[in-house]
Amino acid sequence: MGWASLNPPDACLPTPSPQSRAWVLLRHTLPDGSWHYDWMLETRPGGPLTTFRVQHRPDALETRWFEAHRIADHRREYLTYEGAVAGNRGEVQQVSQGSVLEWHESAAGVTCSIESSGRILQWTGRSTGLQDGSWLFERIEN
Repeated sequence: MGWASLNPPDACLPTPSPQSRAWVLLRHTLPDGSWHYDWMLETRPGGPLTTFRVQHRPDALETRWFEAHRIADHRREYLTYEGAVAGNRGEVQQVSQGSVLEWHESAAGVTCSIESSGRILQWTGRSTGLQDGSWLFERIEN
C-alpha cells in the first residue's frame, strides 16, 4: 500500500516509547465538515502504520463490533501528528492512543490486542471479501 502524505509536524504530541509498538486514533475532519476516525497501528516495529477508516472507537468499552475500511498504510509521523493534512484533505486530531500488544495476521484475518488507558482490548478482524477494503472487527470477550 502507498504512503499517505503529511504536512511537517508543527503540533506534535509526546513520542511513544521506541521499545513498544503503538497505535493512535485520529479524528479526521474533511473540508466539507464530515469526519471519521483513522485507526493506525504499528503492526511491525518501526514499520509503516496499518490504517483503517472507522466510524466507531475501537478503544471504547461499549464497542463490541465495528466496520472498518483498510486504507493505505501511513507514515509513523502520524503517531504524534495533529493538524492539517496535505492536499487540502482536512485536519486530524488525536483522540486516543496506546500500545499494540499483539498483532497476528493470516489469510483468515487478524487478531490483535491493544492497551488503552490501562485496559486491554482484544479484537478479531476479517476482510469481507469486497474490493473496497471492507473489514469487520469483533471484540474477543475475556
